[in-house]
Amino acid sequence: DAAGRHDNGWPNLDRAAVAIERADILMAAGQDGRDHRDAENYPVTYIALVVGLQAGGTATRDDNGLITVLVPRDTTISFEDVLGEAPPIGEEIATLPYGKGGTTFGNVFIVPEPRPDHQGNPVVFDDPDLLGHENIHTFQWAGAGALEYPALYISESAKSAVHDAVENSSVDVDVDVDVDIDTYDAGPIGPSRTPSIDIPGGGWIPGVPVGIPSIPLPRFDPPPVPVGVDVDLDVDVEVEVPLNTGCDNRFEQHADLEDGHYDSCLVE
Repeated sequence: DAAGRHDNGWPNLDRAAVAIERADILMAAGQDGRDHRDAENYPVTYIALVVGLQAGGTATRDDNGLITVLVPRDTTISFEDVLGEAPPIGEEIATLPYGKGGTTFGNVFIVPEPRPDHQGNPVVFDDPDLLGHENIHTFQWAGAGALEYPALYISESAKSAVHDAVENSSVDVDVDVDVDIDTYDAGPIGPSRTPSIDIPGGGWIPGVPVGIPSIPLPRFDPPPVPVGVDVDLDVDVEVEVPLNTGCDNRFEQHADLEDGHYDSCLVE
């Protein structure tokens, strides 16, 4: 298995890269690659098909071997629906069978039915770009194997979400400060009338008048004195943390690149 080893013969520990390289080999092999994919994915394909049909879905198969199961929106599936009995421990758990908006398991793409149009008429599901993208995932499933692919995909999604959060998070801080100062006004200080003082003068220097005019004493009105400060501080912090799991997910990037028409980075 050349995909699983480096040129020097050492095992390639980057399992996601190994799975993607194996997927490329299978896709390049034509019908033989599709046959190998179908055989490798058979257990997961069978279980996913049962889950989708139990959820009320309808299945179609295209020329690439991708099985699309349209299920009613908001339909849930439980252990009892699949196994015929409730789980041995804990409460019954029900979940959407298609994840966030459509998920491929093996060769099965489980997706919710399109919403009716504005007149309430049903809409036919027809998205060749999306189906081409999901078909690449079927080869990735076969390249990694049923035991490894879910863990690898979740790991890539988590890495993408963290990277998106670090690179594109934003913090908006709005600070509103209201300051109210209490003051004390003592009023004017001094006599109520404006008196004057006569300063006697001498006439012993020629040209100096005998008396100097009176100097008025004005009242002093000091400004108000602050006696208390009331500060009202309102801080509004808005943090936006995007968590796009597709932009830096190598499985999604690989499917986008190979298909060429679908951009998972734009899908929230």
